[in-house]
Amino acid sequence: MKNFLANQIVLYSLILLSVAILLTIPDVIFGFLLDTSHTLFDFFLDSMHTLLEGIEYALDYLVESIFHTDLQKTQLIVFYIMLSMGFYVAYVLLKISNRYYRHCKNRLSSLWLQEKTLLSLYWYNLSLISKLKLLAIISCLAYLFFLVSF
Repeated sequence: MKNFLANQIVLYSLILLSVAILLTIPDVIFGFLLDTSHTLFDFFLDSMHTLLEGIEYALDYLVESIFHTDLQKTQLIVFYIMLSMGFYVAYVLLKISNRYYRHCKNRLSSLWLQEKTLLSLYWYNLSLISKLKLLAIISCLAYLFFLVSF
């Protein structure tokens, strides 16, 4: 039990330290995250380009050796092969994204209905004084947010 409390104190201290650092130097942290994500995205794009170049080279070699064509005809055949492969990948991604969109939409609708029901039940069970306190707190927070944002 003592070890659990010590671990919990360390965890809360790390969370508090992270929030303090985030509030103190947000420009450095967000700059670092932006640079890191840009580097990873650039690496991903370069890798995809290298992969496509490798596929194109392999198709050039196969078409040229199988059909014994010259350079221009080989490039034309490879272009149409890669174009059809791209259309197929786009078709599959479109089908997957439509299915995922429908799943997310249904889940979000049910979550919204559940949260709305819980919030309305919470509101109906509050006394008049508690409702006024809650409205006052929300109004003060909105006013503070307005002051800080401008």
